[in-house]
Amino acid sequence: MDAEVLHATAEARASASAAAPVVDAGLRVVARADEAVGGVRRNVRDAANAVLAWVAAVVAHDAAGGDLDGVLDRCLRPGPDVERVNYAAMAAEIEAVTGVSLSPRRVQTAVLQLRAARGQRVQAEQAAARALETEPDDLRLRSALEALDADLRACFDQLADGDGPAGGATRRGLGTAVLTAVRGAAGRVIDRGFGEGIPEPGVPHTGDLERRFLAFVRDSVRRRGGGGGAGAGDRVQPHLRRLLVTLAGSGTPDAENDVNLVMHGARVVCCLLGVDSLPGVVAQLNVLVAGRSMIQTDLYVAEMLRLAVRAEALHEDVDTKRYLAWARRGPECGRVPSALRVASYCRSNAATRIYDRVFDGVLDPGAPALADATRPPRTYLQLADAAHDAMLARDGGCTLTLTGALVRHTVSARVEGDDRDVREHLGSLGEEKALERLEALIRFENNDALVRAARAHAVSVFPRLATRLICAG
Repeated sequence: MDAEVLHATAEARASASAAAPVVDAGLRVVARADEAVGGVRRNVRDAANAVLAWVAAVVAHDAAGGDLDGVLDRCLRPGPDVERVNYAAMAAEIEAVTGVSLSPRRVQTAVLQLRAARGQRVQAEQAAARALETEPDDLRLRSALEALDADLRACFDQLADGDGPAGGATRRGLGTAVLTAVRGAAGRVIDRGFGEGIPEPGVPHTGDLERRFLAFVRDSVRRRGGGGGAGAGDRVQPHLRRLLVTLAGSGTPDAENDVNLVMHGARVVCCLLGVDSLPGVVAQLNVLVAGRSMIQTDLYVAEMLRLAVRAEALHEDVDTKRYLAWARRGPECGRVPSALRVASYCRSNAATRIYDRVFDGVLDPGAPALADATRPPRTYLQLADAAHDAMLARDGGCTLTLTGALVRHTVSARVEGDDRDVREHLGSLGEEKALERLEALIRFENNDALVRAARAHAVSVFPRLATRLICAG
């Protein structure tokens, strides 16, 4: 790991943890109206569409400074029960906003049908979640970690002293399990994951890792505490010990413990599997995204571009291909993205960091980019565009490449004061693809003002999008 990045993250954590609360990724909710209507009766769908179009318009208006409280006052009956809706008032509101005239009874039927359809979806999701929790397979890594624990106890000497088959398998198993926990912790720390595929279902609770690894590490450290060799075990021991201290003190995961897990776990991954290996690059990527709010822009961008080059260099690497083939045979949450996809994540983070700051007026788009080591120097905007161009050239189908194009055009419209390019870009996509790009952008982009601007451009080109996408938060 690069000491400068880790040191910067560690120093800033103490002062930032109290002032910068972690934002739950679920706070911004986006849903398609046509999907919500899919579960209602056919003879109710027209009314349900009108209700959802009104909801989308009200929510969008409120996000821009509208009077949501006034709408609620008019449409809810007095009292604490939010289920008691004044359907006559709601029908009048719907007609005023959408021009669709519905009787109070039809509005009531549509609302009840939409509630029932949502209830069925929620029940199905909860049932699936319960199945994951109770399913006796590797989705939560319990069996895999138990097997790994046994391997570690039996193979520690090979892990420390040799590159034989047993030692290599042990390092690979432990490194991948810790990497999965690191990625899960990073996913909890950041507000939105920029589409990086940070695993959620099946990620082991830190207590699982602690139970599986604590006894092994305690025994191995005691057995080898006086050793002075320079084997892999001696190098990894201090980092493994710090990781276990973090796990032992974690209890209920919080932001501080998750950041410690990311930092110490990433060091263990890099020690076991190599700082320049694909898992090592992914571990460093997670350190950066977990600490991105605390790392200065030039350092953050330079590190992301450095990791992108490292990841791309592994695309044709035989050992990397062998590792990815091995990982695909394991639990889904333990699978690692391809080298090109990791490079895209890194470049997307670098470009988006610049675009966000330029859009907010924090960075001068024409200023020389300190993070760029090329000669002649490029401006910040040129550096961001070059990163996005590299994604287009090597990984054009990546979701972040596609949403990055919308971000790029939206920022250009702000800088140039001319929205013709962004309107032309959206028009070339067509309404359905524009809807897909906008929905993905809402889910992944952290800059709320930029999201609102992109949505406004999309609605100006395709007015129906204002009622097809409901975004709250």
